[in-house]
Amino acid sequence: MTKGDLSQAPHDLPSPETMLSLLPSRLQDIMGENPDHYRLEGAAAALPMNLLLKQPHELRRAAILIPIIPRTNGAHVILTERQQHLSNHAGQVAFPGGSVEPGDPSPSAAALREAEEEVGIDPSTVTVLGHLPACCTMSGFCVSPVVGWLNQDVCLRPQTEEVACIFEVPLSYLADPGNRKKKYHRFGDHEIAYYIFTYENHTIWGMTAAILVHLLETIQSLSAAS
Repeated sequence: MTKGDLSQAPHDLPSPETMLSLLPSRLQDIMGENPDHYRLEGAAAALPMNLLLKQPHELRRAAILIPIIPRTNGAHVILTERQQHLSNHAGQVAFPGGSVEPGDPSPSAAALREAEEEVGIDPSTVTVLGHLPACCTMSGFCVSPVVGWLNQDVCLRPQTEEVACIFEVPLSYLADPGNRKKKYHRFGDHEIAYYIFTYENHTIWGMTAAILVHLLETIQSLSAAS
């Protein structure tokens, strides 16, 4: 597993202690501000649901875990790279997650179950801090991002049928504007921005990059509140 460059300087990010203390209330505020707005897969901004091809009740529910772990150089996020042989999103960087199953009592429970299955994260080592607004994918999923804070001693193991590797990225690296590219895509009459990160030999884009940018915006807003 890659633990990042310990010399990496923070970029306008609060300390892990401040994140852990203030993120839950900030996430709760965000979820109450725009309940009818969702993020299109890969988009850099929230969009009204009427811009999408399906209504919320027509979408399949899914959930992903955003695993944040404190390190000596600040907080990191844990990501996976999917196996090349998979029929969907082969070789792409993703968060651990999957469909919300009938037996899952909540999106948080689904995200924790999937994270344990895919990368071996014990749910007892995760403190759920809250949720970011859902992302709607063109394949017909409504994905709930669940923000989780991990114990530093967590032991990870990939489910090798689906996961090629597990790696960490310092949030400070992702917060540096020089480490992201912004591009544009036409969606009907709207031009939608999306982001691409490159970290070591990994390319992070699409929904994963959009969720990371929204997470970083949320974390950076804590500095103004603290």
